[in-house]
Amino acid sequence: MPSKYDVVESFDNGEYLIITSLKVDSLELFEFIKRNNFRLPPNDMWVPKMKGENLLEKVKPPQKSNSSVYFLRGEKGKNNWLYIVDVKEKLMWAEISYPDWGGN
Repeated sequence: MPSKYDVVESFDNGEYLIITSLKVDSLELFEFIKRNNFRLPPNDMWVPKMKGENLLEKVKPPQKSNSSVYFLRGEKGKNNWLYIVDVKEKLMWAEISYPDWGGN
């Protein structure tokens, strides 16, 4: 995680999803995406959709990509994560989904 950031907003539904948006220092952001092998979306129209983006009220992830939007997706076991970064706006969104331990 970058060390210089401000939380814009965060939401945890307490069951299976956490989503957060951050304002990040631009140098830190570039280093973070390079170090973690973020990718540009495959074309100018597609950005991965976050399951919980409708829960954010202040700043939502971009819907269309351009040369300033990067993403990183991964999974381990039943945990999944998606990061979307807009380097022009100096914003990063992080979403982590995990099993509903209540059995649902």
